[in-house]
Amino acid sequence: MNEYQNNIRRFQKPALFETEVTHALLGIGSEAGEILDCIKKPWFSPRDDVPREVDHKHLEEEIGDLLFYVCWLAALFHIDIDAAAATNITKLERRYAEKK
Repeated sequence: MNEYQNNIRRFQKPALFETEVTHALLGIGSEAGEILDCIKKPWFSPRDDVPREVDHKHLEEEIGDLLFYVCWLAALFHIDIDAAAATNITKLERRYAEKK
């Protein structure tokens, strides 16, 4: 993930720090909404009561877009994405230790 994080900067236009942070945050919010739509639309279509299959390719693309913005935000604050992931796993292991 660190390599991915290091590579995403080449797709960004240089801007004021606050502008970049705002852009990343808005991207996270909008991409999260698109992920929700990937699930919502086939499951809760008004056309019938039978959930349809989720388009996994589209969902994968939207998750990738969300990942891009999360990694960008982390990079802006000099947060190592691999370290953040490892910290999260440690936190989850403590929280859910009884489920091991």
